[in-house]
Amino acid sequence: MSLDKHSLESEIIEAVVLKLGASRELSEKARNRIAKSAGKLAEKLIIIFEKQQRKAEKKANEVTEEQQDPKEEDDEKNED
Repeated sequence: MSLDKHSLESEIIEAVVLKLGASRELSEKARNRIAKSAGKLAEKLIIIFEKQQRKAEKKANEVTEEQQDPKEEDDEKNED
């Protein structure tokens, strides 16, 4: 999974501005703060997503290895 920090940040900003903008007028200062917070949030989310992806890949590799191991054991038993 390849996430683009900029696009994730843009989506967060858009979602927050649309939600808050519907009920009140946002100043430029508020928009800048939202953008800054969105950038930090995007960075943290990307780190979390990357960790989850590594865990999923590790688990998939373990499952694949477990599925291959019984075949190898059966082959060894058949040789004896």
